[in-house]
Amino acid sequence: MAQRKIYLTPPLPTGLHIKWSGNFSMETSYIRMKYWLDFNGFGAEENFEEQEYMETIKGDSKQIQIRWHAEKPVSDYFSYVIDIQFFIPSLKQVEVQKDGKTVKMNSGTFEIRMHAYLLLDAQNRWENKTIQNIYEKFIVKSRIDMHKAEVYDKIYSLRDEITRFLELEGFK
Repeated sequence: MAQRKIYLTPPLPTGLHIKWSGNFSMETSYIRMKYWLDFNGFGAEENFEEQEYMETIKGDSKQIQIRWHAEKPVSDYFSYVIDIQFFIPSLKQVEVQKDGKTVKMNSGTFEIRMHAYLLLDAQNRWENKTIQNIYEKFIVKSRIDMHKAEVYDKIYSLRDEITRFLELEGFK
């Protein structure tokens, strides 16, 4: 049986979906999301990977694609995993008025898809599927349920944090 994923959101490419159109700071959004992952235990160097960062310049705008994989080991057996995909099809630099000052920001559509899952047998130590099934169904079932609830809370907390930030930061 070995490693097993219990999805708490639909897997990518569907996942949880946030789409924002308007003005925002791409740099601040990127930093703030990474900070959230760090603060919540997902950002340790050995457990966080930026799997893709691709920028394509198209005239006066950029198209950006980013993929992150973040993992939070909570024991030898359990690990929480969040995968994030950013897609910004047309990012432009603009100047907006904020509190009577001209501020440089970005304008465009900011799309994020995230999914989360609980990884069982995170260190891939079990070889006997029958014994592992018994272990999961009878010995650690309540812990699995507790960890599933925690992963669920984390991914929706991240989604809410991103949404609040974009609403506070953005200017339409």
